[in-house]
Order: sequence, then C-alpha cells, then structure tokens
Amino acid sequence: MGQLEDLSARRRAASSAVEDDLVLPPDRAAARVARHWVMCTLGAAGLGGAGNQVVELLTAELVAEALQRQPSQVHVHTRFDGVVARVEVHDDAPAHPVVEPPRAWAVVEAMAASWGCLDGPQLAGRTVWFEVPADL
Repeated sequence: MGQLEDLSARRRAASSAVEDDLVLPPDRAAARVARHWVMCTLGAAGLGGAGNQVVELLTAELVAEALQRQPSQVHVHTRFDGVVARVEVHDDAPAHPVVEPPRAWAVVEAMAASWGCLDGPQLAGRTVWFEVPADL
C-alpha cells in the first residue's frame, strides 16, 4: 500500500517559490521560444525529468493556441515552489465564444494534474493555466 502524505505541508516546507514572466510578440517562433524559455527557467529552479518535459510541451501547445487568436502579445507566467510547477498563458485577443475547445486544451487536460481557463466577454483576453507536480 502506498504512503499518504500531506502535500500542503510539503508546499509550506519547500523553499520560496520561483516566479518568472515572458512576453512574446505574435510571431511564428513564439511557441518555440516559450518552450525553450520555460524548460530553462523551471529547470534552473529545480524542476527536472518528466515534469519539466510535460511543462515544456504544454506551454508550447498553449502558446501556439493563443497565437491563433491573433493577439498583440502573449504573456507566459511560471511559478515553481519545489512541489508543483504552474504555468499561465495569457493573450490579449478580443473575446470570442468557445464553440469547440481547442486541441491544445485536450492535451493539457490529459497531461496536467489540474488546469483551467479564464475567458469571457468582461475579461481582456484569455488565460489558460495548468499545474504539474515535480515528482511525475
């Protein structure tokens, strides 16, 4: 039988969280740049192995999806507290109703521990976030 542990206690015991931001122009290289940046940034913060690879892939998927909405810029925010890596991808494109969820969301749902989307007519742009545990 596996051992149960209190993740919130681990989170509190972890060293201070590392956060960083990247702002990208709507360029076809943006997904590649974001992928490399998030891999290096979170790798330097201590996220390695499969967790780093999953974060790298999901970030590229969400940035590519954001670019299809034709924003003036895409903002990527990372946070790693030693236990969970969180990435938020925000674009400033005008709100459009989601008729069919983008393919990127299915990939994120399949691979992330948790995820969500903040989108709506009253919000400026869309933010899609996901979390991946360090010990994948």
